[in-house]
Amino acid sequence: MNLPAIGITAEYNPFHNGHRWQLQAIRGRFGNVPVIACMSGYFVQRGETALADPWTRAAMAVHAGVDLVLLLPSWHSLRSADYFAAGAVKTLTSTGLVSTLACGAEQSTSDSLAETAAWSLQEETQQQAAAGQNVTAAGPVLRRSLGNRSCTKP
Repeated sequence: MNLPAIGITAEYNPFHNGHRWQLQAIRGRFGNVPVIACMSGYFVQRGETALADPWTRAAMAVHAGVDLVLLLPSWHSLRSADYFAAGAVKTLTSTGLVSTLACGAEQSTSDSLAETAAWSLQEETQQQAAAGQNVTAAGPVLRRSLGNRSCTKP
């Protein structure tokens, strides 16, 4: 039985109430589906040292409701946000279990997030990437990785 799972890209550095709220919102919207998080290890985005080791941060996430925590390879987490996101999406989708990505935002409206996502998925961005131009947005990777599956804000 292939139960679709929700994927989350995370650092949990540190795990806080916003992360807990996101997990509760996912459960409220999607019910009791598996939640898989792809989390950075000893080093978080751009090479900063994590406040706690990955096992402690993963244990906090599992205690709050994440079913499985995958470690994001360092070569993705040591780089900028677009590489971080692309690596996490690739890691999550390679499981064959994740059908939906959930994301959190610090802003109260999702308009700018939706506009940015729409821009990054434009055909021109894909054409630039295919032509070898320096385009590193996670959008094209997201579209290729998820195919017809969805990226949903809880």
